[in-house]
Parts: sequence; structure tokens; C-alpha cells
Amino acid sequence: MRLSDDFKFWSTLIIGLIGALAWLPIILENLKEQKIEGKIISSYNNTNKDKTQIFFLYKLSIVATNKDFLLKDIDLKIKFKSSSEIISTSRNNRIVVFNIDGNFKKLNVPDNTFLNNLSILKKDSPEVGYLFFSVDYCKDEPIDYVEFKFISFDNKKEKSIRFTNEEIKNEKLLFDDSIWTDFDMNTN
Repeated sequence: MRLSDDFKFWSTLIIGLIGALAWLPIILENLKEQKIEGKIISSYNNTNKDKTQIFFLYKLSIVATNKDFLLKDIDLKIKFKSSSEIISTSRNNRIVVFNIDGNFKKLNVPDNTFLNNLSILKKDSPEVGYLFFSVDYCKDEPIDYVEFKFISFDNKKEKSIRFTNEEIKNEKLLFDDSIWTDFDMNTN
């Protein structure tokens, strides 16, 4: 007994649709927009001895959502009350010394805790780490905003997180004494 052509057609169509639907979650996952979300945990700033630059140290908690992000560099955009937008690239210094409450303190954290040393932000896997910047600006005035720009290896993808002055509240930030050790400027 031969199956009718209609039955073959409909069964083939249904099987094909079921197979196509199996790919739907994968297709939808690839269509999701890649984002980087985060918050500032700690914020420190200090001027250099010539009073020509401000140094910034931020501790961030960040996460790449929906897809991995291949990280080449991290830039800082900062806008002070009376300045134009200033751009700086994250960097590593061999020694970072801040004047905290009149005492010189050396930053003492492992190199692998700096976010700019990462090359990949894994999808949905939070990272906590530090970013160090300097800017050629030295007025004692409020910050309008800071923006962290995450740049991919191909320089085609850029994702940013912006924090306004209102969002960076000192009472919400952590001052972590454990990352600073006393530093004698006369012997070093």
C-alpha cells in the first residue's frame, strides 16, 4: 500500500519544521546584542607632584552579557565641570604612590587584578579588577561623568559604561585600606 502524496508532503514538512525549530535557540542567541555592564566599587584620585596631572584608580565589577568580548584596551573618557571631554588609555605603572590623608601610600595589588591585562571578558562571567589612568588636567572641581570604553582587538567593537557624578557617591564606594602600604618618599 502506497502512502498518499499528501501524507508524504505533510510529514516531510513537519519533520523539516521541527528540525528548523531546533536551530531557533542558537539563532536567537547570536542575534542578542552584546553589552558590558558594571559598577564602580572604589575610586581614588591624586595629583602628581608637579600638579599637572590627576591619577585615577578605579576598582570595577564588570560583566559581558550575551557574548564573550575580546578585549584589546580600555579607555577612560572623563568630563570635569569646566573641561571638555578628556580621553586617557588605561596603563600599568611599576610603582603607583598616592598621598592619602597626608601620608604616602604605595598601591600593592597583583598585576593580574588589572582589567586592562585581560584579553577576554567571558560571557556572563563577572570580573572584578582595577584600572589606572592619568589625565593632563589639574583643577580641583567636580567630575560630570566618567566613561569606560572597552575596545575589541579588531577596533570595530566598542562598548561603554558611563557613570555620572550623581552615580559615583563616596558613601557607596569602598575604601580598601588593604591595597595600600606605607611608602617613604625619602628612601625610595
